[in-house]
Amino acid sequence: MKIDRLISIIIVLLRRERVQAKELAEMFDVFVRTILRDIDTINLAGIPVITYQPREVPMEQDYFENQWQETAKLVELDLLFDKVMESVVEECFGEDIIEQDNGRIMVKACLPENNWLYGYLLSFGSGMEVVNPPHIRSILAAIAEKIYKTYSS
Repeated sequence: MKIDRLISIIIVLLRRERVQAKELAEMFDVFVRTILRDIDTINLAGIPVITYQPREVPMEQDYFENQWQETAKLVELDLLFDKVMESVVEECFGEDIIEQDNGRIMVKACLPENNWLYGYLLSFGSGMEVVNPPHIRSILAAIAEKIYKTYSS
């Protein structure tokens, strides 16, 4: 549970002067992004936690941040996930999710439209459906068809 993890993080931080988010993520078997959100929650609760940026930004992170700087290419997405994907959805999109009557999960996100986006969306497999925009659905369908042809022969 989240509250258990938050309390455990506070205890770890009280015992040690510095801990990397990556180490906490491994300790609690969650993503680094989850730990960073947990630290924000702890700060909002009035418990000050000082964070430091790493000295060197990894190449992947630098690439990702460059993609976000190209704001002209942002696309608004409506994504529908199967219920079994709930924990993954929370990790990737935060807790701002809309549970549908049929148990599926709707997420509205604004992401840069490029090859990274297509690969990212395809990484959710058949557990995710792009509802809008239609042109992203078409692009993903074409990529999936090409993948199928590659592996079916």
